Amino acid sequence: MSRVLVITGFGPFNGVEKNPTQEIVEQLREEWTAIRDDTTNADISIHYDVVEVSVEECDAVLTDIANKFPGAELTLVHLGVDARSTHIKLEEVAYNNMTFRVPDQRNYQPQGKPIQQSLAYDLPLQTCWNIPALIRDVTLQPDTEGHEERHEINPSTDPGRFLCNYIYFRSLIFRPCGLTRSIFIHVPPFEHIKKEHQVKIV
Repeated sequence: MSRVLVITGFGPFNGVEKNPTQEIVEQLREEWTAIRDDTTNADISIHYDVVEVSVEECDAVLTDIANKFPGAELTLVHLGVDARSTHIKLEEVAYNNMTFRVPDQRNYQPQGKPIQQSLAYDLPLQTCWNIPALIRDVTLQPDTEGHEERHEINPSTDPGRFLCNYIYFRSLIFRPCGLTRSIFIHVPPFEHIKKEHQVKIV
């Protein structure tokens, strides 16, 4: 079975003219085409997307991924900016809730609507990642001289109810956990954590 890592960021939206997640994805695309899994001695190919901040585009991107990699084991890593945050947050859950504080890029602004009609409104779905273990592993990364670098990375259970939550919830119901693992990472503006540090953490 082939293995694919999908990394997505968002483009600009209301109040954010230059989305840092777009810059992170673009830099990673320049640096990486594949990574090696030392446990299986196999390559994992990497697919990148910068997603327009709209429901239609999120759905189109996930449909495209499903069509491109129908039998692959997928890891979906979604990035979004939290303009008010000063640290990185790993989101543990997403909610079946569309309550957009502003319209998306195609002028859609639902209020109090479920993402998936067949599931209970505001139902939380949890990632299958072990978030505390992941934070521990990522936080204690050695720098180029072998010293441990510590960055503020926290767990979160509030991805908002805008497009960050939307694409995350869609990903969590995308396919069973055994075939697809999804996580959402909220990053702060670069004035709080430098771009090169955020790229390394991702």
